[in-house]
Amino acid sequence: MSENNEKYNASKACNTEKDSVSVSENLNCLSGVTSHRRIYDITQVICPEMPLWPGDAPVALKTNYQDGVSLTSISMSAHCGTHVDAPCHVISGGVGVSGLNLQQMYGKARVCDMGGVGVVDSAALSKHEIAGVKRLLIKTSNSELLSKFGFSTKYVYLAEDAARFLLHIGIKLLAVDYLSVDAYDSTDYAVHRLLLEAGVIIVEGVNLSGVPPADYEMVCLPLRIATDGAPARVILRSL
Repeated sequence: MSENNEKYNASKACNTEKDSVSVSENLNCLSGVTSHRRIYDITQVICPEMPLWPGDAPVALKTNYQDGVSLTSISMSAHCGTHVDAPCHVISGGVGVSGLNLQQMYGKARVCDMGGVGVVDSAALSKHEIAGVKRLLIKTSNSELLSKFGFSTKYVYLAEDAARFLLHIGIKLLAVDYLSVDAYDSTDYAVHRLLLEAGVIIVEGVNLSGVPPADYEMVCLPLRIATDGAPARVILRSL
């Protein structure tokens, strides 16, 4: 898929006329304030115009009207938009999404802003106070790519030594703001393998463009599907 840096109108492209969501809600992730604790919805809206990994099944939403009701069928990749990777994504015989530990996907999490780096390596990570953090969300320039047409191969990814660094400090969940933790041209998916073999849950495609770096309460709920990945609704709530 060719790259195109033109922004699309998310509210027009991704929502029906009766179910519109503002561009600020779509792209800046701000969902609301509850009991003085702000909630950030960092989930991408699933729609045909969203960035997809080259070769993945396109998103198709077909709505039929029958007997006074609207019925929509959905066709898409399990790794579309904001999603969770299961070990069986790259490990033969690994567990699927339905077997993941929900405790790892709920609890205190930290958003670290690494907007100035092209590759997240161990040196970049060591500049941040993440010792003792169990759930880490890495915010980069990638979040801005989520508002543009098409897939970009020039996204920020993790170096293999970054994965080893995160394992050393005991990370249990890692979330990134594009569609892969590995480089686009990776053939061995070393970062995926290192993390998933160690039991780390990988969340890809979160939108952190409107989220300040801080600690939050995180809730990540992937669809309970016995497969290698699943779309997830992911929110952060300020502490």
